[in-house]
Amino acid sequence: EGAVSINLTGEDLDELEQTARELAEVLRSIAGTENVDDGVQSTAGEFVIDVDRSIAGRYGLSSSDIAGFLRASLFGQRATNMNISEDEIGVIVLSGIGNVQDRVGSAVPIDVSSLESMTISTEFGPVTLGTFMDISLKPGRSSINRRDGDRYIALTSDVSGGYNTQSIVNEFRESIKGIDIPSGVEIGYGGEVEEIQESFMDLARVMLIGVLMIFTLMVWQFKSYIQPFFIMVTIPLALTGVLFGLALVRQPLSFPGFIGIVALAGVVVNNAIILIDTINKNYHNGKSLKEAILSGAESRFRPVILTTVTTVFGLLPLVFASPEWAPVAYSIIFGLLFSTVLTLAVIPVLYQRFSRAKSGAE
Repeated sequence: EGAVSINLTGEDLDELEQTARELAEVLRSIAGTENVDDGVQSTAGEFVIDVDRSIAGRYGLSSSDIAGFLRASLFGQRATNMNISEDEIGVIVLSGIGNVQDRVGSAVPIDVSSLESMTISTEFGPVTLGTFMDISLKPGRSSINRRDGDRYIALTSDVSGGYNTQSIVNEFRESIKGIDIPSGVEIGYGGEVEEIQESFMDLARVMLIGVLMIFTLMVWQFKSYIQPFFIMVTIPLALTGVLFGLALVRQPLSFPGFIGIVALAGVVVNNAIILIDTINKNYHNGKSLKEAILSGAESRFRPVILTTVTTVFGLLPLVFASPEWAPVAYSIIFGLLFSTVLTLAVIPVLYQRFSRAKSGAE
């Protein structure tokens, strides 16, 4: 399976193959694709025999009678077995067609006219097969693939160096919007795209578990459900910064970038924890709610900024060292910068607005 894999499913094979060929041309026109395969597996051809049942029926023959006669004539029919020197040898009865006597048990190379001139015994005497049978050469299929009970064809392509699989798939989706896809054909995506989607789902589950663990720990620490909620707000704030930053540097939200988001979830809450802890201490030391918030934000401003700056500078070498892992650094850098600025502004506002201590403020 190539890096890009596009799966077409449906019941009509001819419809599937025609659609696969059209979409393969679209895929070939996209920069970065190579070794594009339309997935249509055809043989040199096959003879298709059409039996006129009405004519055959006049001679007392059915389609199964004719099929059995052809098989016995071309491949022979096992009559019995003989034991010779303790070896069991099958006895095959063959009819004299072409050079069949020299091809025991094998397919026989004969032409269409030979088949049509063969005679079959009927209740009215011998009759040539050409009387009620039409033979034509049609394209053949070496195999018919099925997935979940449906027939399918897979278009595949490799990706050239310097190109992104997801970007190619996105461009392909845009390119086929103007193509009339038959209603019986459904399009799905596999290859690296499917693997990336599965990886994203796994990381999303891991991130959700991590967020729940952080929230549970903070509820235990602060003995409150409201204050941990203030802290958790920093995570979507960081995500906003990640999306903005990746768009700014023209980087897709790739798998490494999502790893950065997962790591970021455990980093951005630190500043909010420090800030709220300081505000709580100020308030418990006798300061009013307003004084506790202002004093806490002022005293924590410099440490929060310095911590963020040192983290950012520590990640900058990764941006320039490895293009594959640069999205990890970009995600953490932009998410941390954005969340730090908003944390210093949003957390104090939320604390003052929703804190239970507000009831005692003037």
